[in-house]
Amino acid sequence: MASILEKFDEFYEAKLKDRLFASYSSQPQCILDVNKRFKEMIDYNVPHGKKLRGLCVYESVLELIEAEKQTEILLDQAKAIGWCIEFLQGSFLIADDMMDNSKTRRGRPCWYLNDNVGSVAINDSFFLISNVFTIITEYLGNHPNYSKLFELFNETFTNTVIGQGLDLITPPKVTDGCPFNFENYTEERYFSIVKWKTAFYSFSLPVQAALLVSFIDSSEVHQKCREILIDMGCFFQVQDDYLDCYGDPKVTGKVGTDIEESKCGWLIIKALKKCSSEQRDILEVFF
Repeated sequence: MASILEKFDEFYEAKLKDRLFASYSSQPQCILDVNKRFKEMIDYNVPHGKKLRGLCVYESVLELIEAEKQTEILLDQAKAIGWCIEFLQGSFLIADDMMDNSKTRRGRPCWYLNDNVGSVAINDSFFLISNVFTIITEYLGNHPNYSKLFELFNETFTNTVIGQGLDLITPPKVTDGCPFNFENYTEERYFSIVKWKTAFYSFSLPVQAALLVSFIDSSEVHQKCREILIDMGCFFQVQDDYLDCYGDPKVTGKVGTDIEESKCGWLIIKALKKCSSEQRDILEVFF
């Protein structure tokens, strides 16, 4: 019997992947050429992660809906929404790697570092985002919670962009010979970055999307879930910050750059709270 992951992957390979480009089949050859490249880009960036976010949607729906009511259509909708989050994740990672000058992702060179990619990766990230809303319409256009799903994804996308923006503007402009300014490096700001950049899309979105696919649209239920999941997302990011510095790249699949990029991460936040004045002077010189 196929595992949940195998069923999730099978849906992508057998149903979703080709459907994304089906409407372009009668277009001129030049459009088919660019779509061929987009297919290669999707295969490189989307299906090779742990897929925890996408699987969370599928597995949550399996738990929320009684077995006898789990129709093929409903389960395909759950898988489709799960893959929407994986496409969203792929888009964020492409852009994030460029902004952070990262070198590896999932044990391979970051997409923008591949031959003939470079800044074209910016447009690739846009294409992945566009597919999210295409998939929602294709598979859930007639679902009673279609508009709420659309709004949820749009809100989450916006929240994540705001969080990324906050992350990017937090490090001060560095002037040679001047001490590093840690004014913005507060625990409050750290958790704001984490909440908006990571927790919404990685934790709250999958479960809230699963609730909507399962016909649960109570604002009270969604609010309670969001509060719990945001806290879980913050805990996850603290772990991720630790692994960015101390994790084995052979295990994590990436070489950490948070300290190199002067990121407002958990380690520096704790260091600033614990350090002596002499130690802070050293941090101001070398961070």
